[in-house]
Amino acid sequence: MSNYKKVQVILFDKKGLRSPGTAALGYYAGSFHLNNEINFYNARKGSDIIVIQLKEEHYNRLILEIDNPRQWIDKLNNI
Repeated sequence: MSNYKKVQVILFDKKGLRSPGTAALGYYAGSFHLNNEINFYNARKGSDIIVIQLKEEHYNRLILEIDNPRQWIDKLNNI
């Protein structure tokens, strides 16, 4: 799970321009545009999250708050 701890740092990174979206009290939801990338957030700082890297889609990454992240990562990697 050492990589998991590193992934949580993404919630503290610069997110870029919100369009549309919200950012309040450590909660991020919606589209954030930065450096020609569009990322979708639905997570709170300090929560369990996963980051899904996408190819040839509208969003470059999905940053999602989720229960049992290790279980979901294993499921997604085995599709």
